[in-house]
Amino acid sequence: MPKWFTVPNIILSVVVILMLIFGFIFRQRIPQPVNENINTPEEHSQKSEFIYVDIKGEVRVPGVYKLSNTSRLYQLIEQAGGLTQYANPTAYNLAEQLKDGQVVIIPRYDEETHNDEDSSLISISNAPLDLLTTLPNIGPATAQAIIDYRNTHGDFTTIEEIMNVRGIGLATFDAIKPFIRP
Repeated sequence: MPKWFTVPNIILSVVVILMLIFGFIFRQRIPQPVNENINTPEEHSQKSEFIYVDIKGEVRVPGVYKLSNTSRLYQLIEQAGGLTQYANPTAYNLAEQLKDGQVVIIPRYDEETHNDEDSSLISISNAPLDLLTTLPNIGPATAQAIIDYRNTHGDFTTIEEIMNVRGIGLATFDAIKPFIRP
């Protein structure tokens, strides 16, 4: 019998082989960020069914992810492998609808969050029709005109840009101004 063919060596070999087998069978698949050319002309010439969002901070696999254009923050977090144990779950809205080119930073418990936009304000770039109709002087037809405008021209960059929408003049803008954000 060869010299290495001892009981401890055989047991050690069997343990290593079993670890390799179980490691291969039960390995956790770690999601990978997309690695594509994001700036293709076709994607910018028409409304794409996909968006690209960059997620950073307290997620297991930070990076840029390709998602459906109707995706919410919780779906992005799932694709990024979930939150780390240090993530502050009160610092973000899991139901937030994502938009193309957005950067999401998931903060730690010990980090201060600096939210420049008041979350109680209605985002005219993201709000659905029924939420837009809750604004003063905005009925279903004007709310649909807002949605049509942003579908054609993209997200609003300033709240004043809403006056470019058919049916919204200075008086309506003054009425809704305290309740909206871009």
